[in-house]
Amino acid sequence: MKKLSKIAKATLALSIVVLLIASCANPLQPSLTSNSYSESKSISDVGTDSSYTLWAGQTINAGTVSISQDVNKLYVVYETDSNYLISETHVWVGTDISAVPSNANGVLVPGQFDKGKSGIGKIASYSPNVSKAVIEITIPESWTADTQLYVFAHSALIGQNGAGNETGFGGGVGVNVGDKSQPPRWYYYIPYTLPKAPTTDSGTETPTYSISGVVFHDVNNNGIFDSGELGLSGVKVALSSGLSTISDADGLYSFTGLVAGTYTVSSNGLSGYFATPYSAPVTYKSVAVQESKSAVNFGLSYETIKNLAFYDSNKDGVYQEGEPLLSGIAIQLSTGAIATIGSDGSYTFTNLKGDESYTVSIGDLVGFLHNGSASQNVTLGAVYGKPKMSNFGFMLDYSWISGQTANGNTIGFWKTNLDKAIANKTNGTQVSKETLLNYVAQLSNLALSPLNVTTLQQASDILSKSSSLPSDLLSKQLMSSEFNHVNGAYIGGNRLVTYFFLYDGEYMLANPGLFSSAQLLAQKDKYDAYNNSHGSVFYF
Repeated sequence: MKKLSKIAKATLALSIVVLLIASCANPLQPSLTSNSYSESKSISDVGTDSSYTLWAGQTINAGTVSISQDVNKLYVVYETDSNYLISETHVWVGTDISAVPSNANGVLVPGQFDKGKSGIGKIASYSPNVSKAVIEITIPESWTADTQLYVFAHSALIGQNGAGNETGFGGGVGVNVGDKSQPPRWYYYIPYTLPKAPTTDSGTETPTYSISGVVFHDVNNNGIFDSGELGLSGVKVALSSGLSTISDADGLYSFTGLVAGTYTVSSNGLSGYFATPYSAPVTYKSVAVQESKSAVNFGLSYETIKNLAFYDSNKDGVYQEGEPLLSGIAIQLSTGAIATIGSDGSYTFTNLKGDESYTVSIGDLVGFLHNGSASQNVTLGAVYGKPKMSNFGFMLDYSWISGQTANGNTIGFWKTNLDKAIANKTNGTQVSKETLLNYVAQLSNLALSPLNVTTLQQASDILSKSSSLPSDLLSKQLMSSEFNHVNGAYIGGNRLVTYFFLYDGEYMLANPGLFSSAQLLAQKDKYDAYNNSHGSVFYF
């Protein structure tokens, strides 16, 4: 018998059929013997195929089991469809079919496949569950050309999309379990014969080839390495032969010195990235090598949700440029990620998988109401590589303000002190000229522009208005309220609420056409109540 050469192993034509059993469903199976028969085709018919159906629960097509080989290793590859994931695989390969681990009743015991007295067994479990598993069997030197092997493949399948959990096996050739006149049990195996070495001229070297490509940031999620997209470094890329490498600074990788054959190239991805396209992620590629192959590329990407928290000036529930941004508010993603809105009024959740929906929820803010839902559903799709916006509007809760304590002073209090300061009088003043000048400097850029006074006289003039126009009456009370604010008279001790209490009045003065006289006067009455609080609870 001839030893199997490297050339023969590299060009191997596989004869494969995969074992299927139902040991979990029926423990009282007849004893296993070394005789066999075909349920649907003879052993001689299966030599040209390398891929077989992965059966779940005997009758459900759950994917494929295939076998490939390089110089010294055999690869059993499970691949499921969208209805199942793999939690465990059990593979046994040997030359004596009766040596496959089984119990006293002849029922196969896949959990013992790695403990047989002969043959080679491999058991693996996967957490999280996977849709593809590659089992590697090293071919011993004692397995020479023409050696008949028997490959048993078993898997535990976890149902998805409403499918139940099942025992899975690949193939369709049953083992004779006793009476041949009876239908076969669903014990199946793969008969695999190592080929004879072909005749070669002495001294001829086996040609070798390469597989290369790039791992890249697939910004537009199309699975294609487009101009302008950048390579990703540090990504592990593996070959079914057992070789692996890491992508370089430009995302490039390569495998060299490969003999002709079919290889599976896989990428294990990069933390925070997802294989693209999101809807049909490519994590491995089958490559037939008769010449060197390039552009075996893998795309990875992620999406982001940018969140804005803003004060909704016009109460329309939509963010417009120029509306004040809020910070320090808790925000949470449905993944469990929790963050705080930053000083720029935003927070971005990044490294999210596209073509999926998320819920973003924002926390409450004391003294404010949500102007819209505090939770929003966001679907990341259609446009890729750009942040998806999720904006949350707030407005004052006037029902919270009414009933709070403040230490406000009236129009008369502030006008008297301003006029004495302008006249450089100090007798009977409650606030010094120096302090009032400091207050005016703060008011020169407080909130919006209508009452941005720059001198003591300008402030006094507003407080001295005798007009009965709603806008003038509002201006007088609001001017006094703004002096109370810079004097530290915060409503309920809440500076932010007090600021936006004043902001609302300035917005009304800046946009008088949006409000009726009744609305202007109602807002004036709120400031009047605040100005007359004098350290007590005030209501409106």
